[in-house]
Parts: sequence; structure tokens; C-alpha cells
Amino acid sequence: MSYAANFKKLSDFITHRGLLNISIMTDGDGTVFDFQDRPEDVSAPASLIEDIQYLSQHARSFNMITGRDIAFIDRCLAPLQVNISAEHHTMRRMSNGPIETLATAINWMPLEDDFNKVSEIAKGVWVESNKMTSRTIHYRLVDAAMQPLVEKEILVAAKKIADMYNKTALAKDYLGVKQGALAIEIGSHAQDKGKALAEFMDRPENAGAVPLFFGDSKADEPAGLEAIRLGGSYGAVGPDKEQQKLANFHFENPENFRHALSEICKINRNIIKANEHFRSYDVS
Repeated sequence: MSYAANFKKLSDFITHRGLLNISIMTDGDGTVFDFQDRPEDVSAPASLIEDIQYLSQHARSFNMITGRDIAFIDRCLAPLQVNISAEHHTMRRMSNGPIETLATAINWMPLEDDFNKVSEIAKGVWVESNKMTSRTIHYRLVDAAMQPLVEKEILVAAKKIADMYNKTALAKDYLGVKQGALAIEIGSHAQDKGKALAEFMDRPENAGAVPLFFGDSKADEPAGLEAIRLGGSYGAVGPDKEQQKLANFHFENPENFRHALSEICKINRNIIKANEHFRSYDVS
């Protein structure tokens, strides 16, 4: 289905509900941000920051639901700060308020040797270790032809690490394994993006609103399904065929999705201008 057809589905949903009655929620990498080989190279165009600021003011709310840490999102969107559920809903911050920790911090030290072995599975595999409540095993840099095989090996190793941890006295919060886009996450079994979306929607400021969630990978699926369950909509971004089947509409890549957000902002500005013109018209 073409960009135009998918944008019409999105636009019709927003027109029917009214932007002020919609809580917009989105993943980061691969959804609203372009993937980069190194996390520190991910950035947001100035136009995206402007559009997010506009949507934060004119939708019911705007919320990031991401596997990344809060500092990563703040850097990308600076100087803007938005509502964030981070590290697969183990950390949360409402706008520029205090950071809440929603899961027990993991003692990773006894597992370091195991993670080192995982990083040796293939050239290009590396383990992101800056997050407090999770570890992400990346294989985006692995030769494309080898990625399916490497993914299987990493999944087996990740599940072994989680099982080993869960059987020890270390386990205060059980570990689980989540699949992202060319990345596998080991973190809190109890938390996921679906719970993040549900908790955002339970907040008083979102009473009576419906969620509109965008994501690109299997890790986003719980939030997409929760959005649909709550009477909202799910937009898939990128090449994941399973998410495209589940979603109400689809954008081919983050650039197309960002363009759609800009168009929504433009349409809403025109509606506001038209309403102001109508109210100022003197029929006498």
C-alpha cells in the first residue's frame, strides 16, 4: 500500500477522533529516528523537534516509549523534554519531572564473562552496557547474509544468561529476553512497552483520550496491541512484516513517518486558522 493510502488512514483516524483527544506515543530508533551504526550518531532533525513540540501542545499528550535510556532521548530531542518510558518501561519521567525507577537494578557483574562470550559470536556483535536495568546485544554491524544465523545464536545465549540469573539468589527481578530490530534485550521480565502505554493512558490528563502508537519491531508489539485494545490505533514503521500485519497502517521508514507527522501538524494548523477566521467573521 502506498504512502498516500497509509497517510489517509492515519489522517482519517485523527480527523475522526480529533487531535486533542489523541495521546500520541512512539518508539525511537527505527521509528521516529533513523538507525545508525553507533547510538551516539543517532540524531533528530530540527523539524522533528519542532513537530514534537507542536504535538505536545495540541494533542492530548506526546510520549516516547523506548528501549533506550532517558539521557539518549533527551540528547536527541534537546532542548525539548517529553514524557518518556525508557529501558522497556523500567525507567520513566514525565516531561522535566523526576526520574522514576520501575524495576530493581540488576547486578550485572557475575554475568560479565557471559556477555563477553556473546560479543565473540561474530564480528560486529557488541553489548551495550550503559543502561541500569537492561543489556542490549546489537548485531546490526554483522554481515547481512549472516544476521539470521547470528540472531539465532544470540537468542540461545541470551536465554541461557537470563535462565542462569533467574535460578540464583541474585534474582530480585526476573530477567526476560525481548527482540528488537537487529538487537536483543535482556532485562526485566515483568515490564514491557504495553504496560508503559497502559500506564500513560491511566493518567488523569489522558482521561477520555485514545492512544496512537508507532513502533518498528517485535519489542513494540505489546504497545501496539494495547493501543488497539484501548480503542486506538497502531502504526508500523519499517520492514518488519509481522508488525505490518498487526498494524492499522504502515510507513516504509522513519523519514516517511516524520513526513507524516509534519503533515498532521500542518493540517491541524490550517484547521485552527480556519476556525479562528470563522469566529472572527461578522455576519451582521
